[in-house]
Amino acid sequence: MATRVRLRRGTTAQTTSFTGVEGEVTIDTDKKTLIVHDGSTAGGHDLLRADARRGWIRSEHFVNNGTWTKNNKPDLKRIEVHGWGGGGGGATGAGGGGGASGGHGYIVLEASAVTENVTITIGTGGAAGAAGTASTFGSYLTVNGGNFGNNDGTGGSSGTTTGTNTIDMGGHPGGNGDGTSIGGNGGGPGGGGQAAAYGKSGGGGARNTAGAQGSVMIYEIYGEV
Repeated sequence: MATRVRLRRGTTAQTTSFTGVEGEVTIDTDKKTLIVHDGSTAGGHDLLRADARRGWIRSEHFVNNGTWTKNNKPDLKRIEVHGWGGGGGGATGAGGGGGASGGHGYIVLEASAVTENVTITIGTGGAAGAAGTASTFGSYLTVNGGNFGNNDGTGGSSGTTTGTNTIDMGGHPGGNGDGTSIGGNGGGPGGGGQAAAYGKSGGGGARNTAGAQGSVMIYEIYGEV
C-alpha cells in the first residue's frame, strides 16, 4: 500500500491562533491553502493559491465610524485611502453664504507600513451656521470639514487634507449670497439645499441648510502589482 502523508490542519480561526515551528507546513481548511510557519508568527504565512486574483480586487466604503481590518488578508500589498470631510452648513441669516464642501484627499500606503487595524472616524455635516467635522483614517489621513457660510453673504471655505505624504484634492467653496435677500448655494455635489443626499462628497449646505456627512473609501491591492 502507498504511504500517505497528512499535514496538520484546521480552520482559519484555529490557524490564526497557532504558532508552528520553523519550516512547519499546515493547511487552512477554510481558505484551502498551505500555511508556512517560522516559529514565531501566530497564524504563519499563507501560500498564494494559483487561482488567487491580482490587482484592485476589493474596496470598502465607510459611511459610519468603524475599523478597517488588516489582519487575515493574505498577500495584501498596499491600500489607497480616500476621505471626504463633512460639509459646512449654510449661513443662518437672509442673504447669507452657502457652506463649503468638506475636503477630499487620499494616501497610498504599503501594507507593511500599516502595523495594525485602523480606526475610522466619519466627519459630520455642520448644522446651519456650523462647520463640518473631519474624516480620519487613524493617524495616516485627516480630511477636514468645510466651513460654514457667513451672514455677510460670503460663502464658506472648503476643508483641507493633512498627514504625511497625503494628497490634497481640494474641495468646493460655498456660494456667495447678496447679504440682504438672496442666499448662496452650498459648495460641491449635493449643495444648494440637497447636501444630505450626497454623503460621499460631503457637500455644503445652502443658506439655513445643514451640510452632508463625509465618508472614507479604501481600495485594497493584492498580488505582485
